Amino acid sequence: MTINQLIREDLLDLQKYTSARSESGNFEGAFLDANESPYGEFRLYPDPDQNRLKERLAEIKKVDKEKLILTNGSDELIDLCIRLACKSGDRILQFTPTYGMYEITAKIQGVHTDDFQTQLDGSFDWDAFETQLTEHNYKMLFICSPNNPLGFAYSLKAIERIAQTFNGLIYLDEAYVEFSAVGSTVNLTKRYPNLLIGQTLSKAYGMAGLRIGIGLADSNIIEWLRKIKPPYNLSTVAQQSALSQLENIGELQQNIKEIKRERDELYEALKVCACIQNVFPSQANFLLIECSSADVIQQKLKDRGLLVRNRGKQIPNTLRISIGSPLQNKLLIEILQNIAS
Repeated sequence: MTINQLIREDLLDLQKYTSARSESGNFEGAFLDANESPYGEFRLYPDPDQNRLKERLAEIKKVDKEKLILTNGSDELIDLCIRLACKSGDRILQFTPTYGMYEITAKIQGVHTDDFQTQLDGSFDWDAFETQLTEHNYKMLFICSPNNPLGFAYSLKAIERIAQTFNGLIYLDEAYVEFSAVGSTVNLTKRYPNLLIGQTLSKAYGMAGLRIGIGLADSNIIEWLRKIKPPYNLSTVAQQSALSQLENIGELQQNIKEIKRERDELYEALKVCACIQNVFPSQANFLLIECSSADVIQQKLKDRGLLVRNRGKQIPNTLRISIGSPLQNKLLIEILQNIAS
């Protein structure tokens, strides 16, 4: 497989737009090249390549800087990948249940989405998967691991087998990977140039308000994504704020451990709650519960100041509960016990 086989044919001769800041390099002096105002704290355009932030994240992720791209949230990364691999009328495949933005983003671009249904624990029929691949010329495959909304994670062995089987661009969404015992599959990108890993600073690192997505892949794929991304897609404020937060990486990692501990304790407490029929094991920072009166329970929790997400349209009678602080989790259990009694 060559990288060009993954790219839309009509993009192969695309010349990358070069912004004023990308041309300026490490220049120090008065910038009179980009029609910016000479006044104001944020008068200059941000670094289009986010070099300082990339260097820090490459260090944390233990990858080469050239194999990393930063985007305005993971949603922009998803959008860019579909634009790169698909034209209107093409088809993509997604393992379902899954994150809803894959299909919505594809539809906006005129790309059709097919579902491959897995079991609620993530298991699936390999023969059925391979058969479906032969029926259509899929340009992309979306897999969410740990899965949203169920919380299970695919094994590294399963991901590698999928990468060996599928010839298009694979988007492996690892938004919740820091909470998983399985760990990241980023090392597989060295052997499979069609595999792109999507990560984020929104979940484990507590920076959802900054909107910073992370793409990890073969450097050739990253270079193509840099060609088609907007030149200034991350603001100066977002870049500076993220760097400031990452100075306290030890504290951030401790927060992840605390969330995982709270998740496991909450899982055990929810399992014995009389108003809940099932609690799905989770490798993420949330738990999905199944209950006969999901709408009623959601409203009662809301009335007491706790908002949870109804996932009934994906999986009947389910609520998704993010892991909160110890105090919030304690209150959640108290309310659910009161409902049950």
